[in-house]
Amino acid sequence: MLSERDGDAVTALAHFSAATEDDPSFAEAHFNRGLMEQRLGRPDLAALSYRTAAALDPTKAEYLSCLGYSFPLCSFLFLCVPPTLLSKFPASPSSLTTLK
Repeated sequence: MLSERDGDAVTALAHFSAATEDDPSFAEAHFNRGLMEQRLGRPDLAALSYRTAAALDPTKAEYLSCLGYSFPLCSFLFLCVPPTLLSKFPASPSSLTTLK
């Protein structure tokens, strides 16, 4: 059962989701969507939204901060790696020996 606060989060999530669909480059909407996913107990979806926001605007420390906060909560840890760092990781573990 959703509490009144959760109901507000669901409504807000719907609005932020619509905003990201209307304008996929709207970083702030992706970030706020992540905050609502976090509030609703969905850290993987929150991390995905934070990651998208950070990719769109890597100058916003709050996007990276929330992404980092979600790290221990994520089932899929790659979601919590900032996009700017993800490109530095090898595509497969076998290519680790080629990193310098």
